[in-house]
Amino acid sequence: MTKKTSDKGKSAAQSQDREHFRLVYPVEERPTMSIKQKVYPVLDVSEAGVRFRGSPHEFAVNTKIEGEIIFKDGAAYPVEGLVFRVANADQYIVQLMKPVPLSRMMAEQRRLIALYKDL
Repeated sequence: MTKKTSDKGKSAAQSQDREHFRLVYPVEERPTMSIKQKVYPVLDVSEAGVRFRGSPHEFAVNTKIEGEIIFKDGAAYPVEGLVFRVANADQYIVQLMKPVPLSRMMAEQRRLIALYKDL
């Protein structure tokens, strides 16, 4: 049994205690997020949220986002949510209204492990 420690004072990147598994992508394997015919690189995905890069100050906190995540294997998943936080003026963290299926998250993890198993 592992002991959970407090996240107080830690940045989101430093915290390992999360409610949902977060899959951080290498640059060349990043999915894209399509919103209103614009395409954005996805930095990471969890069942409950997505972080993508856009133009600085393009979206404000509480902006409704509707679009789809297009994974490298061609699978597309519709997403809808609210911008929960903005980081570094160009990274948008969206809390999803409907979670990304765990099966999709696991398939992505297996795909990345297979690609990078020799590193």
